[in-house]
Amino acid sequence: MGDAADSPAPIGGQGPLAWPPGSKLTSEESLDSRCSACGRAWRVHVDLAGFRLRCTCDAWIQVAVPAGASNSGSMELELPAHVSRLPAMAPRRPAPTRLNAYHAPGALADASVDEQMRWNDRTIIELVLLMIAFVGPMLGVFLFATGELRAQLMPAASLLSSFVILAIGAFGSVYMLNGLKAAKISYFIEGFASAAGGAALAIVYSYLIESLAREKGGEFNSLRKSLGVPMTVFCIGVCPAIFEELAFRGLMHGRMQAIFGKNQGLLIAATAFAVAHGLQPGLPFQAALGVYLGFLRDRSDSLLPGMLVHFTYNTIIVIYY
Repeated sequence: MGDAADSPAPIGGQGPLAWPPGSKLTSEESLDSRCSACGRAWRVHVDLAGFRLRCTCDAWIQVAVPAGASNSGSMELELPAHVSRLPAMAPRRPAPTRLNAYHAPGALADASVDEQMRWNDRTIIELVLLMIAFVGPMLGVFLFATGELRAQLMPAASLLSSFVILAIGAFGSVYMLNGLKAAKISYFIEGFASAAGGAALAIVYSYLIESLAREKGGEFNSLRKSLGVPMTVFCIGVCPAIFEELAFRGLMHGRMQAIFGKNQGLLIAATAFAVAHGLQPGLPFQAALGVYLGFLRDRSDSLLPGMLVHFTYNTIIVIYY
């Protein structure tokens, strides 16, 4: 690629533009290309066959590969920054006017550097705020309350977390609202069965960890005695099922996939979901549950099956553990 001091030079004054800039190419060492948007003719060095070249009108030109030749690459060639561009006659896509416009997996790869930086900054801020929303109220209850008072404050802490999550998600509502739609009944059946099986394994795993550590957990048992089963299910089953899914499979899932692509974004969102539940022996189950919920979100194109999974999993553990 030429440096910033070079510019695409027309061959013979009014002929096609040459690439690399300023080069004098013979017909034997060049390939002829033409921009489909503005009609600009280009003469490109044969070693760049298979590359993409950005025209002066800002459209992309695919440099053809000669018959019998191997594709030499797939890089994209940019004009030097100071070269003026003609108005684009056929832009690749309308430029999004707000950050939420980049909601498809991997869509941010086509955004400008400034948009990518804004998106990344916003995603980091939202992730930190979500972690605080999940951990803060419950941590405060466990640090500053004991016994009956701790149990009585649990519903208030759960509701506070929920309202904070809604406030954070309001700025990325495209992800949350798009997920609140109907899905095939098969996804709900699959989710219920998976949640029941996963909860059974988690209970066996928890008892095994307790026997090895020679400790008895009993947190849920204490909550059931203090709050009663309905309120305990509300705090541990209902609220997390709704608001954690809105936060992680809605907001974070969408943002991370737009940045990193479908699979990587799913894994990062699932990791954030697991870490938000604390670094404790159940972390492998939380991580596995996060991956499955993200996978179910993508397949069903809805948050509702994941909410059922989350509610079923948590409720079974609350009642039987």
